[in-house]
Amino acid sequence: MTCRLYLGPISKEVVWAAYRARAGRDLAFCCSEGQVGPNAYTEMSGGVFAEINARAAGGRYLLAERDHMRTWNNYEEDRRYFTGFHVHTNDISGGVEAARQYGRDWCDFEWQIGPGEDDSQPISNLQEDMTCWLSFPMGIKVSGGRNVGMLDIAQIESTREACPQAKLRAHNADFLPRRTFSALKRLVDGVNVAPQFGAAQSLFYLRWATERGLSITEWEKACYEDAERLDRWELAPHCITKWYCIGHYHFDEIAFRDEAFDKCVSYLAGFIGELADA
Repeated sequence: MTCRLYLGPISKEVVWAAYRARAGRDLAFCCSEGQVGPNAYTEMSGGVFAEINARAAGGRYLLAERDHMRTWNNYEEDRRYFTGFHVHTNDISGGVEAARQYGRDWCDFEWQIGPGEDDSQPISNLQEDMTCWLSFPMGIKVSGGRNVGMLDIAQIESTREACPQAKLRAHNADFLPRRTFSALKRLVDGVNVAPQFGAAQSLFYLRWATERGLSITEWEKACYEDAERLDRWELAPHCITKWYCIGHYHFDEIAFRDEAFDKCVSYLAGFIGELADA
């Protein structure tokens, strides 16, 4: 089984890095509205994202999909930039019937199973006439740079046995120990990774600044004052783990970012390669 690595483009550097790392690897982008959209924290609208891809791809584009689609509001606009959509059929307005109406040719419909997910609609009904992913939304809880959230390998194994023809996909496969990540990839067709790239890029900038005696005061202040995301991750402002979790939301505060751009892209390309080859 080939497991595709779906990258959350948490920065422009990740987009460029994906193309540097692509040789011989099955990579794709899976973009939330926070990463690519009119109000994206990355400053990548759909048009900007498409422009970066055009410059980096050399005529050979990576697949780009829209993730976390819970509303049809931006569907027509997004069709200009994405070749697939992952529609949460258990909570999108209109549910499965609305999804069918919009046309399965454009969409991969995502049936999420896991803790706290609604599993009232039979999986078999979704598989009959749709491209369907059975998605395992794992929790992310970072401790010491590792994901200590819930990962139920036994559940994934039993689902694979019960639905051998279905596509299985693991969401939030971030910060897993490498051995666990490798075991997961042997069971599923695709894994999504996003916040871990933010952590990797944050640590790159921290090392870059330390080695050169450069200031990160504005970046640190922005992270310190980001109460909304600190609350979401249950972090104290002074906690070092904030760099793992929210540093990438404030890369625009890093004065030396342009200077470090090419080295950062190379670093991230190596990191992407390690995950893809795990």
